[in-house]
Amino acid sequence: MSYGTFTLTGRHTTPSGIPHKGQVVVTPNTIIRDTAGLVVMSGSVQVPLDETGAWSLVLPCDDPSLNPSEGIGYKVGYALHSTSMPQQSFYAASDMAGSTLDVSEIVTVSVPTPLSAIVGPRGEPGPVGPPGAPARQVVIDANLNGVIADGVTDDAAAWNAIVAAAPDGSIITWTGRSVLKSAILWKSNISLHGQGWGKSVLAPVDTTGTKHFPAIGQAPGAATAAAPWLNNTFRDFEVDGSGISTTTFNVADKAIFMQYMKRAQFLNLYCHDTGATGLGMDLLTETIIDGCFLHNCGRNWDGTSGGAAGIGIGTGGWEDETVTVSNCHVTGTGLGQWGIFFEAQILYVPTMPFSGRGYVITGCSAQGSRYGFGDMGTLGTTFDNCTAYGNGDGFLVGAGAQQGSITDCTAHHNSQSGIRVRVPSVGNYRISRNRCYSNTQRGIYVAAGTEPFVNLTIEDNECYLNQMAGVRMEATTSGLGFPSLKFNRNRLFNNGLSSEPYGLYLAAVGAGMQVNDNRCFDDRATKTQTDGMRIGNGSGLNVYSDSQFERNHLIGNATIGFNRNFAVLTSSSVIGNKGYNPVGPSAVTVTASPMTYTASYTPETLYINGGTVTNVKKGAITIHGAGDCVVNLAPGESCIVTYTAAPTMVADKR
Repeated sequence: MSYGTFTLTGRHTTPSGIPHKGQVVVTPNTIIRDTAGLVVMSGSVQVPLDETGAWSLVLPCDDPSLNPSEGIGYKVGYALHSTSMPQQSFYAASDMAGSTLDVSEIVTVSVPTPLSAIVGPRGEPGPVGPPGAPARQVVIDANLNGVIADGVTDDAAAWNAIVAAAPDGSIITWTGRSVLKSAILWKSNISLHGQGWGKSVLAPVDTTGTKHFPAIGQAPGAATAAAPWLNNTFRDFEVDGSGISTTTFNVADKAIFMQYMKRAQFLNLYCHDTGATGLGMDLLTETIIDGCFLHNCGRNWDGTSGGAAGIGIGTGGWEDETVTVSNCHVTGTGLGQWGIFFEAQILYVPTMPFSGRGYVITGCSAQGSRYGFGDMGTLGTTFDNCTAYGNGDGFLVGAGAQQGSITDCTAHHNSQSGIRVRVPSVGNYRISRNRCYSNTQRGIYVAAGTEPFVNLTIEDNECYLNQMAGVRMEATTSGLGFPSLKFNRNRLFNNGLSSEPYGLYLAAVGAGMQVNDNRCFDDRATKTQTDGMRIGNGSGLNVYSDSQFERNHLIGNATIGFNRNFAVLTSSSVIGNKGYNPVGPSAVTVTASPMTYTASYTPETLYINGGTVTNVKKGAITIHGAGDCVVNLAPGESCIVTYTAAPTMVADKR
């Protein structure tokens, strides 16, 4: 069904012409349907600003084909990062059809819900039905129950009275800027639904520099693992923490802080300029955090304290804590410690029963923090399709994290490494299908300590144009660093722009490792990646046993494809690496008969000529009698040559 529409547009910049960032929220004054009863528009539409600060939206206007046919109006709210704009409202008359209206041309008028509607003839009354079930949800308008929300009045007492009196299942809503000089103490089974960013704002305020509190919190001990809070939903509102004047870091200065929650939802929230973490909820399970935007949270971080994140989740209240963080975005100006991170509370509270497991972070981005994303000591945390840029380290894994993964993520233009794995021991972790480029240090940096990193899998990643090595893996001691490492099918190219000019730098003791099918190269006219693979740190302390370095393609580096750099390879193989194998022939020093010759870490062909050879054996089996012969040896395989006059021997290392 066709009806009249118009285009609403705008462009928002600073006085010097720099585009603003953020979004515009457009809300109709009623549900708009067509005459068949189908909904055309029923609620707020959020429109992000593009890179020039511009936006546009096509909207219906008064039309006989719509219900209502006249009186359609809109409210326009603004959620811009570095400025504020007043809400606008206007009617969309029928003569606007086909036109374009810029918000700068709006003359704001009140747009109440229209009284007119298109209806058909009245039908016959139907039979009286049975009594209906009691309403399951009570919607409470806080503005009608003492919350002034005028940007000046302290509303904390009114909010706390409303929450305390609200029955289970209630939804509380409001509009306006609600100043808080102390926290709203929430409770279980109560939800808070705002009317959108810029329209429903909680604004903690303290000008004395002495008070620290979240906008929404809970009384001490209000929830436990045995009696968690249930079914809380917080959605569609803004928390502005800039009114807390102190610059001293205190973990209480959050937007929302709660613990022990089950089946909670945090949806479409905008939290910014908090002194500590924006969304700081600990000990959650069966919980969703989606579509939230956090800006400049943790602004008072002192450089040493914990927390100070956009989203920070403490774990370990239950063994399985299924929490999903999706489509959330953290931006900052370099003041906070974390973008989004999970941290096992057992690291600080030894009496906590678990580390916690079951966390998924997907489709999120982090910019402007010391660490973009973090997994500190949890089990089975998954980062998927996330982007980290403009941080210190893009991703940080440590504190004994186990069984997690970083997959299909992008880490670029971070001032340290794209992905960093650090002590203490991390095990059974997968880093795969990621792109790490243009970082000031390494693409991926793994640094083990006195305990090994067991069963690491680093596969199918691309690391390129990093100032240092594409991937660096090292251990700080001569102990076993990376047992059972799988480092396969990675593409490491055009790295080492300033120093450490290697595709892969592996400097640790390893056993049972696979380093196979990787591609390391520099395809630029002026190459900076000198070594495709540099194995060993030059000290001779790096020993690799029972390991494979096979089928790597190492052609195209500035200096060398495979640099063993004094690494010791025992019972290991270096086979089929283009740009390194074959090593080529070399003379063998013949010793006393019977002489045992053992191939090194590559396959070898041993040519035995001249002299008087009586037999050649592999083990107890004679493979050749008298005369010249050719013996093929696998890596580490031996043969025994018996002679009465010494022959000449040449080993061709493949």
